[in-house]
Amino acid sequence: MFYPRAFLRRGHALPAGTVTLTIYYHADATEIEAQSDQPILATARSNRFGKNYFDQTAHLWGSGDTLLATAHQLVYFKA
Repeated sequence: MFYPRAFLRRGHALPAGTVTLTIYYHADATEIEAQSDQPILATARSNRFGKNYFDQTAHLWGSGDTLLATAHQLVYFKA
């Protein structure tokens, strides 16, 4: 789970909630099994802030540069 990018942008926590969240799973059962309980690399980038909304894109990478999942989220935040 990623905390809202607005927290970084504003420098403090503020009320925020997910409007939409779409997750795309790219790994198959064999890749998930190979990942097991090894750590993953998670990245998130915000694309645009405006009118109390922002969106962010996330990537979850497994061992061997395997892309496990991507996500796109639209968030409302109270400034």
